Amino acid sequence: MLSQFLGALINLRTLALEVNLQSFNTHTIKLPRLHSLAIKSRTIDCWGTGFLHNVQMPDLRILTLCVNAEQPDDSIEYFLDELVNLTDSEDPLELDELHLFDFAQHVDAGFLHRLYTKMSKVKTLTLGPGEDYDNLVLATALLPTSSRLQDLPLPGLQTLVVFDVPKQLIRRIILERQSLAGPLEELYCSYPEGNETDDWQLQVKKFHRIGHVKSTRYTDVVARQWTYLV
Repeated sequence: MLSQFLGALINLRTLALEVNLQSFNTHTIKLPRLHSLAIKSRTIDCWGTGFLHNVQMPDLRILTLCVNAEQPDDSIEYFLDELVNLTDSEDPLELDELHLFDFAQHVDAGFLHRLYTKMSKVKTLTLGPGEDYDNLVLATALLPTSSRLQDLPLPGLQTLVVFDVPKQLIRRIILERQSLAGPLEELYCSYPEGNETDDWQLQVKKFHRIGHVKSTRYTDVVARQWTYLV
């Protein structure tokens, strides 16, 4: 049913899927004008790989993923591996924005680092709100592992939006990446107060500390529906 629905929407530019499928087996579907895709699913490990493999989206620039898996040990690495494959294809996936929600406990740090390294065109990354320190692995994978720019995760990153990451780790990300890629254009972050020095905030061209969030729904977070702390 979903494949038939998508096949009839050749001019679609924005698509939000909130489904819990068990599989996605179909012929090739072409969505040549699709610019923004959002997927929220507890079973993305069951059908997401088939979706990416069979749906051609050459103009896709914004990808939002809300995993929210049913079991804590569910793996989405096959899905993410297909994303990596798409970045290496003859018509490579070149995202401008990547927004990740509810990925806690589902991704190996080394695998995630590989994904970030392949996505060289991403300019905006969002690590959405969840439980305390849910985004620890996602954020840690942004740290450089060598002194070479070609090994830097998300080397084109300009805007970072981050929740549920310790202040000290945010500081490390900003300072360690700066030596290879220069300062971030914008940083939006939410963190509890701590004793760590705030010297790193001056290394970002525009620093914003997030206050009250309207809601944790991915649509509101991506739209930056929140207040700011001074």
